[in-house]
Amino acid sequence: MKPKRNQRTSASRIATAKRRNIVMKLRLGGATLRDIAKALPEWAEREGIPLSLKYDWRSVYMDIEREMCKVDNQTKEVKDQMLSINLDRLDYMFQGLWKDAVNGNEHKVDRILKILDRQSRYLGLDAPVRTELSGDLSLTVKDLHELLAEDVGTEDQGEINDSIDEVQE
Repeated sequence: MKPKRNQRTSASRIATAKRRNIVMKLRLGGATLRDIAKALPEWAEREGIPLSLKYDWRSVYMDIEREMCKVDNQTKEVKDQMLSINLDRLDYMFQGLWKDAVNGNEHKVDRILKILDRQSRYLGLDAPVRTELSGDLSLTVKDLHELLAEDVGTEDQGEINDSIDEVQE
């Protein structure tokens, strides 16, 4: 009978984790996907990490995506734990104030209402608060033309002018 391998510590998983760690360090340092794909073979050799010959910028992208998903999941878990802790705290405060609030203590009633409001906001029970913007938020075609001209080279300028002329007609 074959012994079961611990999937979390298998050699390939460890190598993948090391590779992704290097990829994330390079990305956080400002390297592009292509830069990372070019630099990774040297890093992998130095660290003793096996690297597929097919490893390119798409593979770098997938490594980054998987790591970001892990970060998102970890952040969500921490957020859920903090929410639970804060709701427990509010329940504890609520219980301490309840008896006096029921007996007519107006200050305690006010505190209870604030606790209930906070719980509702934590749980998303209230309708979202609507915020209106004021002022001139319009962008003229001329403004758009100037913004685009700053971002593109002169070789694309004719194409932009044609597009703007079409919009104005």
